[in-house]
Amino acid sequence: MKLSNLSLRGSVPATAAIPELSMGLLRRPEYGTPRNDSSILRKRVARDDVFFIAFLGRSLSGYLFTKHYEPKLEIKEGYYFSFFDFFKKMPKNNFGRFTIFSSLVTFATAIASPFFAVYMLRELGFSYFEFTLIIISSIFANFIFQPFWGKFADKFGNINVIKLCGFFIFLVPLLWFVSPLIFIQSKSFLILYLFLV
Repeated sequence: MKLSNLSLRGSVPATAAIPELSMGLLRRPEYGTPRNDSSILRKRVARDDVFFIAFLGRSLSGYLFTKHYEPKLEIKEGYYFSFFDFFKKMPKNNFGRFTIFSSLVTFATAIASPFFAVYMLRELGFSYFEFTLIIISSIFANFIFQPFWGKFADKFGNINVIKLCGFFIFLVPLLWFVSPLIFIQSKSFLILYLFLV
């Protein structure tokens, strides 16, 4: 199966995630400091709406996953190996090196990503509307560029996609690092800048 077809399938769950965040964006002003019982009720209803839309989006994603063709695996002699065998041979084979790369990127992202929300809300002084725009930008980028990366991978191979993206991924935190300099010029320009980053 061509990766360009898989990219289209991957963009459908990404599209389903857009209403999730949009609903949260529309309901966010009601999340203010509760003044009475009705505002608390509105807050709970808004939260439930977001979770319900998230449930629908993930259900659609799960349904689409069941439609994915998976060829039957034929077990041959030598296929089985223990975790420790894999760990010992990890630096010597392609899948092992990919696992190391993927694990390090995921670990770095997991460490850094919680601080981005605090940075945007406290240091840059973003409103929840502006914050949600920045968060939703990754979903739009995923939806727009997945077909391109699928076709690129079909033409040049997956390893070249990984090398290209892996080489430039270090630029993302550097681009965030210079955001205070842009903030001095214009907050609107900063929001556009981070939306594109």
